[in-house]
Amino acid sequence: MFIWCILSGMFILFLAALCLMTGFKKGIDEKNTENAAVKLGCIRGIDGEYRGREFSIHAGDEIRIGRNGRENDLVLDSYGIEEKHCVIVYEENTEKYLVKNVSERGVCRLASGILLKKEESAVLEEGDLIDLGESQIFQVGERKVDENHIR
Repeated sequence: MFIWCILSGMFILFLAALCLMTGFKKGIDEKNTENAAVKLGCIRGIDGEYRGREFSIHAGDEIRIGRNGRENDLVLDSYGIEEKHCVIVYEENTEKYLVKNVSERGVCRLASGILLKKEESAVLEEGDLIDLGESQIFQVGERKVDENHIR
């Protein structure tokens, strides 16, 4: 038993020394990412079920919006919203958003007056609004919207 304890202790010391020599210890051969800013996109509810709530979106990730709770990130239960209604993707390099209408009959209305029909996409910039169904309005980006620009 005594020999087993000595061998176990020596093995643990060997592993610790190996970890130190190979740079396993934090900070060795690693880029300093502690202070690196992570850019996140933001989708803010302006009117409707998610009014006043904000949702972060990582670069390349998508936020799916629709009625179906199993297939969507934001679930809307209002007239004019399809099971799968639209998808929003944030592109970190350009700091823009891509919105795509994936509904069968629903429409995504943009504040610019553009109506996206099935499988149509548009590029959005910070502050742009998306109007879905009846009074489900979302804004992309961090800029606050003036209440007079909602409708």
